[in-house]
Amino acid sequence: MKTETQIAEEKLKLHKELRLNEGKMFCLKEMIEHKASCQRDIPKLEKIKKSIVYVENELCHHLIDEMIQDKEQAIKEYNDNGI
Repeated sequence: MKTETQIAEEKLKLHKELRLNEGKMFCLKEMIEHKASCQRDIPKLEKIKKSIVYVENELCHHLIDEMIQDKEQAIKEYNDNGI
C-alpha cells in the first residue's frame, strides 16, 4: 500500500514529465486535491487520537502518529514544489 508521501512524489514526478499544458493542468488539479485531502485528514486523525486512551491503545496512537506524519510529509513535498 502506498503512503501519502509516495503518492505525492509520484504526482510531482509525473507533473514534471508532462509536456502538454492540458495534461499539466489536470495533474496540478489532482495534486491540489490530494494536498487538500491530506490537510483535512490531519485534524480528524488528531481528534481520533485524543479520544483513545493511550495506555490501552499505544499501538493505535503509534499508527495514527505515522499517518499524521505521512500526510504532513506529503503536504511538505507539495509546498516545497510550489503546489
